[in-house]
Formats: sequence, C-alpha cells, structure tokens
Amino acid sequence: PVCCTSSTVSFYYISISERHFSCFLFSPQEPADVARVFGLRPVLHTPIGDKNARISQHYKASLAGIFSLYPSSEFAIILEEDLDVAPDFFSYFSQTVHLLREDPTLYCISAWNDQGYEHSCNDASLLYRVETMPGLGWLLKRSLFKNELEPRWPSPDKHWDWDMWMRTGAIRKGRCVFFP
Repeated sequence: PVCCTSSTVSFYYISISERHFSCFLFSPQEPADVARVFGLRPVLHTPIGDKNARISQHYKASLAGIFSLYPSSEFAIILEEDLDVAPDFFSYFSQTVHLLREDPTLYCISAWNDQGYEHSCNDASLLYRVETMPGLGWLLKRSLFKNELEPRWPSPDKHWDWDMWMRTGAIRKGRCVFFP
C-alpha cells in the first residue's frame, strides 16, 4: 500500500492494467517529500479560490492532471489521505472495475460504506447499490470525468462542496454507486 499525507486532500492513482502512482498536492514541501519516500511522483499546483471552492478546484485540477498524465488509462482511483484502506482495497477495485465498464447505470464504485459496521458488512461477497456518492476511496471512469464532470465543474467563485455537487440529480443523472 502507498501512503501520502497532506493537510488538505491528496490523490493517488492506480491503473488497473499498469501500476502508476501519483500524488497531487497543494500543500507545502513536506507532503511532497513524504510522497517521494514512498516512490510517488508528487505534483504540486497552486490553490485557486477560497473556502470549500478551494478544495473543489483542487479535486478538479487533480482529476484533470491524473487523466492528462496517464492518457491511456480508462479509470482512476481517488483516495483521500485520511482513509485507512483494507488489505483488499486494490483487489476490490480489480474485481469490480468490469461492472463500471459494462453498466451505464453506474456512476462510480466506492470502497467506502458510511454504514460499514461489523453487523452490517460481514459478507465480503455482497455489494450495495445506492443512489448517492459516498466518496473517500472510489473508482472513476475517465469518460465520466472528461465528458460530463470536468466541463460542468463549479467555477472557483462558486462555494460548492465538490462531493455535494457530484451528488446532485443533475450531475448524477439517476446513476447508482456500488459499495461494500
């Protein structure tokens, strides 16, 4: 597993067919140094906007950067820096990526379950299909970002929470999310 911390949000990218790891930061030098220790390629960018718009613009720049750095990659895994991942994190996405590729009614695949308690998540073979976007650790299809999300992403003067914007009906368009 790869780890990089930041005082804000960091992104990790892994291609299912090839192993690429990058870390997108808008923090000082220290997180970039930590990224290098773990063999990640840090990409620093200048923050745009303020308050929640700043985080939203960081997500947009990071997602655009991932798909620009790896133009042949069909998917990206977005992992927030404060998420502890299970040992089967990457295996989970390897086993479910075909669902996102084949099912146009899916929005993304998440590894996060807000209700993930022992009594409700003890069947490793079960997936929930929900009408929301849990975030935190999730698999995004390039075509969704490039064709739908990136062109409509809120501008820096809009104080949207990026995840709340992605949950709106006009953006989600009735598509569902799988999570464990």
